[in-house]
Amino acid sequence: MTKMEGTIGPIANKLDSILEKIDDVKRVKKQKKDAMASFITNIEEDTESKYPIISSILFFVKYYHISG
Repeated sequence: MTKMEGTIGPIANKLDSILEKIDDVKRVKKQKKDAMASFITNIEEDTESKYPIISSILFFVKYYHISG
């Protein structure tokens, strides 16, 4: 093994380790995002069934916020 090969190996291992950590962070971030989306969906469904007037107000607020 040459001197250069001995130097490149540890650098490549470190880069692989960093890339794995980045993938882990992205995966956890996606899981949190999915959990929050599910949580919000559950709240909206619960609100629609128990409080139809609030559901109607939320619809109009979303509509006018997006279009206005």
